[in-house]
Amino acid sequence: MFETAAKVEPALFDRSQLSRYTDTRYSGYSVYREIIPMDKLLARCPDHPVRDALCLFCGKGKNLVGYTINNGAMLNFAGVVYHSALVGTDFPGLDRHWVEDVPKEELSDLFCDFEPLARACIDLCEKPSGWAVHVMAKLPFWTRGHVAIMGDAAHAATFHLGAGAGQAIEDAWLLGRLLAHPRTTLADVPRALKIFEGICKPNAERVADKSMETGLMFGFYTADPLLHAGEDERSPAALERRKEKVIRARRAVTEAEDPLKQWERAEEFLLKV
Repeated sequence: MFETAAKVEPALFDRSQLSRYTDTRYSGYSVYREIIPMDKLLARCPDHPVRDALCLFCGKGKNLVGYTINNGAMLNFAGVVYHSALVGTDFPGLDRHWVEDVPKEELSDLFCDFEPLARACIDLCEKPSGWAVHVMAKLPFWTRGHVAIMGDAAHAATFHLGAGAGQAIEDAWLLGRLLAHPRTTLADVPRALKIFEGICKPNAERVADKSMETGLMFGFYTADPLLHAGEDERSPAALERRKEKVIRARRAVTEAEDPLKQWERAEEFLLKV
């Protein structure tokens, strides 16, 4: 399973193609983020559903998401806008940084047509920051000789499954165990790195694909094959089907191979002579 990546390595000697893999690409998503004290929100909306569970408000090409942090004391809140025509291009805001503070009015205007429970969160934003989300193209390989990349350097993805940091931790955990194993000598390092790549790379790419797919579902950019003629894609039945698809997409993370199982496979490969 680890020979596949090795076979494509010579392609990178074509330096004209390096930017295809080394340069990040604008994902089409811009995110407006703010941390809001929950007591302020509950003073305005005592029964706001975000108090008890993650809340997601979806609209065409944009959505709002919020969930509590710090033992329920704070609300992590984000407004997401998708620019489908700009996917894969250079970030269009050439006069702006990828991350910067933005006027509250910019966020408020974008979501002026959202429902009151969503607007209540926006109204409490004081100094939102704007993030232009960039991703990496799928790399032909992650390791070469004694060198490896991992985390966002290898598989930067969109945020819709909340899995980016977790994937990086899994990379570090498995790679660390491989390198610390008594069987791994200096001469064995390239082989250990290939084992790491062979196990982590397919899973990270699958999660990245599912994350992008989930974001498109949030913004009503994916078709519902069960939509009846004349049925509105926002009808209760259609929305229920979309919700189920989102839940299934999340299983790309929640039902991924257990890291301990990954380690068992990795050690088995490592011990083979």
